[in-house]
Amino acid sequence: MTSTEYTAVLLLSLLSCLTTILGVVLALWLKRNDRAVATGIGFSAGIMCLISLMELIPEASAVIGLQKAMPYALSGAILLWSKDIILPHTHLVKEQGIINSGDDNKR
Repeated sequence: MTSTEYTAVLLLSLLSCLTTILGVVLALWLKRNDRAVATGIGFSAGIMCLISLMELIPEASAVIGLQKAMPYALSGAILLWSKDIILPHTHLVKEQGIINSGDDNKR
């Protein structure tokens, strides 16, 4: 790698560190605001999906080929999906659907 590439890697690492610190500060500042926390989580998830789809998968396809890269990408997606099903998790707010939105008054 050239010195320009090292500099780019270091600057991107620094940017990643600074944005993580900013996220922690915002989380501490907004910890009582469920809507803001949910918005931040949604934004973070969107950024991670965007980076995966627009940067990581195309780069892996260019290096090892699309036929070798796609099984790894799909197995990663299946692993995350199965983790979501298997491990218990909680939500910030109580979820209500169309069916049970009016049932609380009847009970």
